[in-house]
Amino acid sequence: MSCKRLAISLIILTITALANAEGVFTPPIATVRYVPRSSHVLRVQCGAQTIPIPYEVFTQQPCARGFIKFGNNGLPAQQTELRLAYDADNLYVVFSGAEQLKWTTSLASESRDVPAWRNESVELFLDPKMDGETYLHLIADVSGGTFDATGDSSDGKSWDGKWMTVPLTSNRGWNIAVVIPFKSFGVERPKPGETWAANFGRHALSANEFSTWSPVGREFNEPWRFGHITFADASSVIASAPLSEISLPGKHQLTLYVSNLSKGPIRLRAEGVIDGKSFPLKTTELLPGQHELKVSMDIPDGKHDLSLALVEAAGERIIFRSAPLRVDILPNLTRLAEFRKVITRIKPPNKELRAQLESLKRSIARLTTSARTAVKSVEEWSALSQKLDNVEKEIARLLYVCLDKEGCGFVLAAENALTKVFRDKLLAVNPGEPVTISMARKEFESAQVLILAHKPLHDVMVSVSDLKGPGEAIIPKESVKLELVGYVRTYKPRYDVDYVGWWPDPLLEMRKFDVPAMTIQPVWITVYTPENIPAGDYQGQVIVKSSSGQSCSIPIKVHVWDFTLPTSMHLKTAFALFPHEIAAWYGGMTEEIKRRYYEFLLEHRLNPTNIYSGVPVPSREDLPWCVERGLNAFCLAYTHNRNEKGRRELAQMIRAYREFLKEKGWWDKAYIYGFDEVKPDKYAELRDMYAWIKSEFPDLPRMCTVVPNEELRGFVDIWVPLISNFRPRKAAEYVKKGDQVWWYVCCVPPHPFPNFFIDYPAIDPRIVFWMNWKYQVPGFLYYALNNWTTNREVAGLPGEHRPHPDPEAAQAIKDGKRWPEVSWNTYTFDDYNGDGQLIYPGPNGVPFSSIRLECIRDGIEDYEYFCILEDLLAKHSTHADPAVTARAKEVLAVRDAVVKSPTEYTLDPHLLLSARAEIAELTEKLSKP
Repeated sequence: MSCKRLAISLIILTITALANAEGVFTPPIATVRYVPRSSHVLRVQCGAQTIPIPYEVFTQQPCARGFIKFGNNGLPAQQTELRLAYDADNLYVVFSGAEQLKWTTSLASESRDVPAWRNESVELFLDPKMDGETYLHLIADVSGGTFDATGDSSDGKSWDGKWMTVPLTSNRGWNIAVVIPFKSFGVERPKPGETWAANFGRHALSANEFSTWSPVGREFNEPWRFGHITFADASSVIASAPLSEISLPGKHQLTLYVSNLSKGPIRLRAEGVIDGKSFPLKTTELLPGQHELKVSMDIPDGKHDLSLALVEAAGERIIFRSAPLRVDILPNLTRLAEFRKVITRIKPPNKELRAQLESLKRSIARLTTSARTAVKSVEEWSALSQKLDNVEKEIARLLYVCLDKEGCGFVLAAENALTKVFRDKLLAVNPGEPVTISMARKEFESAQVLILAHKPLHDVMVSVSDLKGPGEAIIPKESVKLELVGYVRTYKPRYDVDYVGWWPDPLLEMRKFDVPAMTIQPVWITVYTPENIPAGDYQGQVIVKSSSGQSCSIPIKVHVWDFTLPTSMHLKTAFALFPHEIAAWYGGMTEEIKRRYYEFLLEHRLNPTNIYSGVPVPSREDLPWCVERGLNAFCLAYTHNRNEKGRRELAQMIRAYREFLKEKGWWDKAYIYGFDEVKPDKYAELRDMYAWIKSEFPDLPRMCTVVPNEELRGFVDIWVPLISNFRPRKAAEYVKKGDQVWWYVCCVPPHPFPNFFIDYPAIDPRIVFWMNWKYQVPGFLYYALNNWTTNREVAGLPGEHRPHPDPEAAQAIKDGKRWPEVSWNTYTFDDYNGDGQLIYPGPNGVPFSSIRLECIRDGIEDYEYFCILEDLLAKHSTHADPAVTARAKEVLAVRDAVVKSPTEYTLDPHLLLSARAEIAELTEKLSKP
């Protein structure tokens, strides 16, 4: 089957409003005012030069009255103002603060490319082309040190501009102007109306704070988070709005500071922006001069991004938009509305329960009244949240009791595999619907059954019947795997998350278990469809029985599509399995354990390999067994720049293996990996080593985790940039020359990109493979499947590994105890929850899966759906129904509603599953033209 795309779609990731995993990012907008020549200049002596700088650059209205801390995590203690201006020759960027800092005048050429970021410093990112790739990065520190580069390069030699910093001290604090000639950019002076992407940041060393104008995740250099700066003439309007922390819902009085520098009145409209949606607040006409525009904004509870904007009413041009400030207000009003909705679903069967319902209605009414006064006090609002917790349990208990017709002490509900179910979110489920799954033949697909207990349950057992289908066909119960969803306690990570605490993740072996009263226990169901069963609908029962003898069942319905997945997928993977971790955990890695782990990975559509091994993985003995079960790529060896002896040994090993592989027809499955996340200072070594490999083995692909670049072109065959550094146009250029471009994630990037962290949505590990298809990325690399070090060691951990945060658990690990007897340390790498760890070490050498790994498998199988549909379209497009053909082409492009870009994707499981069903439906239609 051919899996080539029908056409190459070159999509440039522009810096626009991003609908992403955190909601909607609306970039801030600021005006860069033209400052005409005048006699009021500040003449700065810098070396032999005298630089005239318009004094107005320092005194005009700020365009930003505050920066935001990394992670959009509130406001820094040391705030920063920003002013922007330009004249015929230069761009002026002025940073100001209230502290008494003594900045030094500097010329970039005199203090070039020092590590200025380590000191008190300011940073600038300027992107005239707005392509997120060719931007300029400048840093200036308080002592006169500078650094400049292009793009995300850490190599200061990538660009050396002629720019300078000029301080101006005052009794109100410090000011530092960064003066950049437009010639340094290689651009002409911008015309009024021209827009650049940009960001501005500060490292306040004394407070150890990092902050930016446009909020970022965990580092300054995030081009997808750049704001917009628009150049204007001298008679423009400049506006700003001070940022303030908001902890309560309701109406808030906010202020816009506006300078109308035109010669006449201008009609303006103030707008509020919540999660990217704008709404009018006030329209007014302002005369020339300085103004304070007061507006009232109604702010809802919950987690939101808030901005203020100023729009020119006549032309709808946005003059100003403040940076989106994250507010996180306890969602008491939202919860009360949900309570009122749930109450209507409760149908008490007797008088006693009806009385309880009426009592709950009165409680909700009282709490609703209390909420109106609690909005005035943070303490009262917090106390109200605790009262709602108690009422929620009572509502859930009554709901479950009324639904429990047989008196089992529990009710059952169905949930999809893309929703993470929390044990205490008692009203976030909807009992009564059957478990529904749709799938192809030879596919694994999952769902969840939720046990909602209103009484304590003991020795619970879950079983499933055969699934009966068309005629006498069945999916045998042996093809339906049941696992218990386990929970791990996360700790606060460096990236932004909605919740820190107990997250569902490990999938445990099914056994008898207890369920405390008023908790939810999910059961993970994975169906595998045999190759020879007919398409159609299958149905059975999932039965749950407790020690009391009471049992309850829920229907499970499986629709089998009329096509079959192959044993070997088209998407190639390089997920590293660490044998040393397995050996350390189990006291050795026997052949039986190794094969068990290999089979587990192949069932999850992953190649069992280790990109860091010095010898081939799998071995010659294991490879035929693995290929038979679907392996499509593996690593021959990891390499660095070896000496002559090391090269001879490597060549000898590869030659011996090559003979075996070519005999089997498997040589095209092999690659060599090296120079992990190589930096420019090691490029020469890579070129030397990879050139030698090319001379010895011309048809052996050389892989490296590096962005495609001209310095290494011809030396790397499989480029693997971070997904955040992937550029479709550049990738297409390299692919056209015969290279491959994969991508990877690790501890970075965080949202708005998808990642595999425990505390990210379950859709992330699945939808990323839809991105693989959309952007023609044929492979995915992940550095570790089983990084368990911090769960078996406490002292002497390698760098960037943290011991268990729970002192009792850490002591237990010291004493030789292991998970699950000890709670799992989710800090598997630094302070990232679950990074490099998708497998849990079960007992007796048995690997336990995770929700994340199951979703990865589903995503890889979704990728195969696209491959099958594309192949059928190529074969039958000339004589198929034109309407079906047109829909198939739309689907193969991946609609923007599902994935618009690597930072813009749906979080709705139902939308993704509907899109997948559409692929299957079209596949069936094209297979029967």
